[in-house]
Amino acid sequence: GAEKRIALHPLVIEVVHAMLRPTVENCGAFLDRMGAFLFTAWLRPYQENLAVAENVLAVAAYFPEPDTRALDAFEPISGFLWQVGRFDASIENAHRFYDACCRQLGENSPMAGYAAKNVGGCYFNSRRMRESMPWYRLGLEIMLRSGMEENEDLAMAYEKAGRSYTWEYDQDFDKAQACFEQALAIRQRNIAALERGEKRDMLMKNEHYGLPLARERVGETYMELGRMYQLKGEYRKALECTQLHEQSVSERNPSGLAYSNFDEGVSLYHLGLEARAALREEEAGQWWSQAEEKLSKALEINLRMRGTLAADTVENQEALGDLYAAQGRLGEASNAYMAVLSMLEGLFGRDDPRLLAVKEKMDFGGGTP
Repeated sequence: GAEKRIALHPLVIEVVHAMLRPTVENCGAFLDRMGAFLFTAWLRPYQENLAVAENVLAVAAYFPEPDTRALDAFEPISGFLWQVGRFDASIENAHRFYDACCRQLGENSPMAGYAAKNVGGCYFNSRRMRESMPWYRLGLEIMLRSGMEENEDLAMAYEKAGRSYTWEYDQDFDKAQACFEQALAIRQRNIAALERGEKRDMLMKNEHYGLPLARERVGETYMELGRMYQLKGEYRKALECTQLHEQSVSERNPSGLAYSNFDEGVSLYHLGLEARAALREEEAGQWWSQAEEKLSKALEINLRMRGTLAADTVENQEALGDLYAAQGRLGEASNAYMAVLSMLEGLFGRDDPRLLAVKEKMDFGGGTP
């Protein structure tokens, strides 16, 4: 039989094209569901996120310029990608989102500031600290220039800018402290307003900003303060801040609990080193016993929730290796360091400079997490 050709009405062709070429308008419900799923990735075991990673990359590739009419769908993509170990794709998508916000909403819009902070976060979670710093600071600068009202997003921007001032590349603890204090002050005022029954908004709508979340965010600022005190070598203050963070972590956030346990373990480890240096061996042993409990608990959570795809898991494993080495448990230290080498190579490749540092630790000259 001869092939029959059917002439289609132009309107039918347009409908078919819309079905075959999705847009923000004709697949809004799907994008909403996708955004909600990606936004809660932090709360799920990593295997569930890995199962859809290729699909998320396909959606990101289909929309090369994110449409800011669907902010809640496109913004979480970059954060989701670093959680499944796709660091380069995460950074690329964060830049795309920032550029789209600048073009579509304005370079000095609150969302452009939010997106700049997001770029910094993707570099940070890829452990490219130096590159994260200008983006964290730009995020705060843009939000302040935008004249946005005091809210949780501005507090977060202060917190991340403070984080950037703690690192060796441009370290300024006074500036870091000032940023953290601003973040705490804003968050405390938000809590007071919520307790009076007032409403407080966030730029992203995927998570409800009420008292539980507001209080948890205060705890996160104490976490960052604790890490600053660690870098200053003030481990008792660091421990106090970390314990305040632990008290604020909700049950639905086991990865947040891993953070607090890890940070406590690091401070306890260093307190043990200080006790040993002062020839107080029994006290050192007590600190290290507590440190092992905390670091082991953190590693169990990190392996379950985030697997070996996360830099946090690698650092957690390395910290345990350092603790074992300090205690003279060289076989366990060697096993821990070997696991670190395997994870580092899998995450960042054979040329990662951290590999050499870990190999040097395997000479058992000691180390610090």
